[in-house]
Amino acid sequence: MTHMLVLMALFCLSCATAHPPVYTPAIAERQVPSNTYLRGFQQASDLFPRTLIQDRCSDKQKETLRTAWKGAKKLAEAQTSTVTGYDYDAVHRAWFGDDWNVKGDPEVERRTQIITDNMARLTKLFRGEVGDHDNFVFWCEDKYGNCEGEAWAASFEHTLEHGALYQSTVFCPEFFEEEDVLEEDVEMFGGHPDDETRIDHFQDTTAVTMLHEIYHYQFVVSDNPTLDIAEYGAGFDYQLAREKGTEETYLNANSYAMDALVIYLQQTFQSSTPALPPGY
Repeated sequence: MTHMLVLMALFCLSCATAHPPVYTPAIAERQVPSNTYLRGFQQASDLFPRTLIQDRCSDKQKETLRTAWKGAKKLAEAQTSTVTGYDYDAVHRAWFGDDWNVKGDPEVERRTQIITDNMARLTKLFRGEVGDHDNFVFWCEDKYGNCEGEAWAASFEHTLEHGALYQSTVFCPEFFEEEDVLEEDVEMFGGHPDDETRIDHFQDTTAVTMLHEIYHYQFVVSDNPTLDIAEYGAGFDYQLAREKGTEETYLNANSYAMDALVIYLQQTFQSSTPALPPGY
């Protein structure tokens, strides 16, 4: 990913899903007045607890967000559930590195545990088990310039005056206009074995982008702030795992998203081999 810092106007540094992608640092917190920040939002009780959706989102955009959230939940459940006989370690090694879960090296063991803990927190989040001060905000308006270039979404966090932690995601026009629906792609390519194992058919979907952004939610999901280290695309994430292993993948949000997607696809299609990027 291009090593370039993008400063969010006003109060945060964001982590973005973008084409072309942008290298982004840890998310920054900043105090902002609650009475101004939360104006123009409505509760969405069918998503995470205490989730707000911006009033400016059209009905169609709200439907897209809900579909993406439901798809991300399916990916998370596939990644974090236990299916007897399924080789989760093989997929984890593919997307986090061959040193995944290798014993005898304290640093590798630490990184493997961090990945495992992040997935465990993701499970709790989708179960609705969140802290009393955790809140979630979905934006459709690019009020602070997060959608510059070809970004599809961007996430940031901040703490309001009363101590509540808000995880915010801005969904850019490209998210609504360009990305596919995961379930529709599954239906389209299902029954064609060669297509079922091509991850590039499924990576540009709203569910994957939603999960990618959720993995940026520090403290709620990721203990360490996750970044966008590799250039966007499964091929770059797969190569990152081969070259850097858990040393970098444990911090790369899309490594988690691709890992979840591959597990979901293989279990859905019951493929003999997991999906890979073209050329591998």
